[in-house]
Order: sequence, then C-alpha cells, then structure tokens
Amino acid sequence: MTLFLIPHPSLLLSVSLQPLELLWHSLDEWLMLISTELERTRKNPSSSSSSSEIASLLLKQRESDHSGTTPKLSLLDHQIVMEAEAYADGEDVISMTANRLSAVIQAFYMCCSCQMPQGMTSPCFIEFVCKHDEVLKCFVTRDPKIIFNHFHFLLECPELMSRFMHIIKNQPFKDRCEWFYEHLLAGQPDSDMVHRPVNESDILLIHRDSIFRSSCEMVSKSTNEKLKQGIAVRFHGEEGMGQGVVREWFDILSNEIINPDYALFTQSADGTTFQPNSNSSVNPDHLNYFQFAGQILGLALYHRQLVNIYFTRSFYKHILGIPVNYQDVSSIDPEYAKNLQWILDNDISDLGLELTFSVETDVFGAMEEVPLKPGGSSILVTQDNKAEYVQLVTELRMTRAIQPQINAFLQGFHTFIPPSLIQLFDEYELMSEPLALQQGLPGSDA
Repeated sequence: MTLFLIPHPSLLLSVSLQPLELLWHSLDEWLMLISTELERTRKNPSSSSSSSEIASLLLKQRESDHSGTTPKLSLLDHQIVMEAEAYADGEDVISMTANRLSAVIQAFYMCCSCQMPQGMTSPCFIEFVCKHDEVLKCFVTRDPKIIFNHFHFLLECPELMSRFMHIIKNQPFKDRCEWFYEHLLAGQPDSDMVHRPVNESDILLIHRDSIFRSSCEMVSKSTNEKLKQGIAVRFHGEEGMGQGVVREWFDILSNEIINPDYALFTQSADGTTFQPNSNSSVNPDHLNYFQFAGQILGLALYHRQLVNIYFTRSFYKHILGIPVNYQDVSSIDPEYAKNLQWILDNDISDLGLELTFSVETDVFGAMEEVPLKPGGSSILVTQDNKAEYVQLVTELRMTRAIQPQINAFLQGFHTFIPPSLIQLFDEYELMSEPLALQQGLPGSDA
C-alpha cells in the first residue's frame, strides 16, 4: 500500500523543495502506522506492539511498496528505525517518535508556507493536520511541550487552533504566558521594552492637565511599529523620563479610561468591575476614545505594564471572542439575571406571562421596544423556545447594546495583541490580574 501526502509535488513545492518529497512521504506513513497502532490498541489493549515491532512494520511496508527494487528509506526512517531497535520491547512508540515527527511536521509547515501569500496557511497543510488529527492530539496530550516547541502553526491558523484549544488551555498558565510573549515579540530587538529614543520626535509629550486627550493625540500620531519597539513619555514642563514615568502614565490613564466624565464605561453592580456604557454616544468622540482605550490596554500588555482596571467577565469574553450567557447579566442587573434563571428553571406554559421576543430598554431615559429577532413582538415565548429567548435577551443586553463600543475597543486592542494569542487564556485568567499576563515572567515589573 502506498500513501501519498502530496498528489503532485508541483502543486505545493517549488522545484528546489521537491527532493524533500520522500521525507514528507515518510512522515505521512509514520503517522498512518501510529494511527493504525492506536486503533488496534483501542480495540484490544493487550495487543499493543513494541517500538521495534513498529519499525519492522515500516520496513516490511517499504519492501512491499518497492517490490523488486531496493527500498528507499529517508533520513527520518533511518533515525527512527535505529532508535526503535535501541529501545526495549514494550516501549511506547508514541513517546519514542512524537518529538522527532513533530519537528518534521514543523519543517513541512515551513516548506508549505513558502508557497503561500503572507498570512495564509496552505490548504494542503490544513488537510494534512485534519487527516492526522487523532495522532497529533495524542502527541500533545502525552507531551504538551510539543505544542510550544513545534506546533507554532496553530497560532497562525484559527481553524487548526480550534482543534487543539482544549489541550492548550489545560497547560500551566506560566507556560502559556511564555508562549504568548515569545510569539508576540518575535522579530523585535532584545532590549528594554521602555527606552529613551534617540529621536526627540518619538517621545510622547503629555500634558498633565489634559492627559487623556493629549495621550490620545500623541498615540494617534505615532506609528504602531514605533510604539511596539518602545515607549518614552515626558510630561510637559518636566524633565523626568524612563520606566518610572511610563508606569505613572499607564497608571493615570487607567483611571482616566473609567473616568465618568468621558462616559466610556460604567460600574457593574458589584462596584468593582467596569462595562462599556451603552449610552457612551453622549460623548461625540466616544468610538475614537474606545479605540484609544483598546490601544492603551494592548500596549500595556505588549510592554508588560500593569493597568489597574478590572472589567466584567462578559467584557473579557468579548476580548477573547467567547459568547456570553445569561449568567453574565448579573454583573449589570442581578435581579434581571435571577428572572432569566427562574424562566429557565420553571415550566412557564400556564403562567400567563405573555412574554414576546421583544423587550423594552432604556435609551437616554426613554423606553423603546426592541425586537430580539425579526417579527419578535408577535412571537410568544413558550416552554419550547424559552432558552432561545433567554440567550437573545442576554445578547441584547450584553452585546448588541454595546456592539459599536466593543468593535472600536477591539480594533485598538488588536493593533498590538492578535486574537490568536489572547485566546490562549480564559476570562477568569484575565480577571485574576487586570490584563497583566506578565505576572511571574522574567522581565516583568511586578
């Protein structure tokens, strides 16, 4: 039986890379053999083969594939076969081969990427990962370090990342933080994150009496690349610069972002966390300011600076791209959340509630009826559709009512923090420290 990973080399690899086809062929065969072994072990645990037996299977397969000729073994085959023969019978073949095969998978991805536009993942490589999904998940479940050492491609392809996310999020927080910063800062020179630029024009000159507006203006004038390379702040009329001044700047801005005078955020019911204000449009510049707030929090995370703001769990979910649920409503209206819980817990068939898929909501002091879906005012809530009603009410209160604000904030935040990286964490981890993932990492100011 011959297994072909690439239907035709010219479809994927340039002429200079075609000699590697034998290596990719061997990689595909090894993964298929391991998949076969996993399936056999699952059906009959006592029939598990030793690593040396697996090596023999490969050699026999090579002989059958090249009947009448000398089998062509790639360097990968030679090395794995030699290692397999050195291991004692009963040694787990997955443990023996996982790291080496994962390194070859990484090389295969890099070769595939050479043929694709920047930012795109090769469809052939996506098909390869999907084909061997079970074996690769087995690899990282046995040895999670493989994710961080070899599976960098997950960060560049959401479709592949979603397949492994549950395994990734089970890894220690510190390991994920290190992976986060390793990729976030890739390509940046090793130096102090906060530095004194040689060029005077790179310094952010801030007026203390209008720190929010002047900071917004200075950040908008600077380029994203310069801000990534480092931040230098000087307050107007003062000589001081350096890390202490930058820390002070972030600290003051933390308070200004939630300053009621700007109407950007409102306090939650518990008084300790903040949620975007659905009526923030009283400030004509509110969306520009939300984008600026996102930039500041993104910059703080990028440069490992603390910002003393705690958001509601639902807003962290929006940052992470996680859907909200009815329990999140309790942060802004605990009684309403209890009512939603009651609807879910009880049979509402004969209670005469006469609820419809529309709700009244306060818009600048005036009550307006808002449909939860097209024609919602004429659709009654029943025992059968009440779960949909609760979810749509939740999305209205926690998402639709503040969607422009969320979008503007994320536009600024993602300027410095890619969605693929921030999703390595969950909302509880972001809530535990105010967007300060650098806690405990080398070089942090904490």
